[in-house]
Amino acid sequence: PLIVGQNDSNESPLSYGQQALWFLHQLLPEEISFNVAGAVRILGDLDTLALERAFNQLTARHESLRSTFHVLNGEPIQQAHDSMKGIFQIIDASNLNDSDLREQLAIEAHLPFDLENNSAVRALLFKRNNEYILLLAMDHIVTDFRSMTVLAREVLASYEANKNVKEISLPSLTARYSDYVRWQR
Repeated sequence: PLIVGQNDSNESPLSYGQQALWFLHQLLPEEISFNVAGAVRILGDLDTLALERAFNQLTARHESLRSTFHVLNGEPIQQAHDSMKGIFQIIDASNLNDSDLREQLAIEAHLPFDLENNSAVRALLFKRNNEYILLLAMDHIVTDFRSMTVLAREVLASYEANKNVKEISLPSLTARYSDYVRWQR
């Protein structure tokens, strides 16, 4: 597993929407329609260390991105971990032609997530000569399309700050997702 450090106090109930998705995952564990994915082509220079730091900062900022999902006392719960390894990976795609690269991107975008043992997020950077393709795949249990837009904006801001060795200027979060879920209940 990719889990680093567990703290039982970071357990929270699921939102009603997450409960529905979790139930569907139990019925159809290999179903790929829960995946939300997008890819972007980056031409030219890219500071891969700055990008990796940006994803680490993103997961540190949003507990759902470093959570796993379990059953406790008969109820599904979300367990936020201190951190998760392996969310961001660089893949050498220099030997892939365009067709093979598209196929690999499709395969990675549609791999089901193991919600109990690993993160529900994959950020894969395919590197080919002077070109990069960043694939971000997430399970719908931790994101929606609106959230993906926010996350993309935050990654870009963090990347720019890391690349230029500046302070990151993201607005502080007024609440965590688990706070919202507790309020909803």
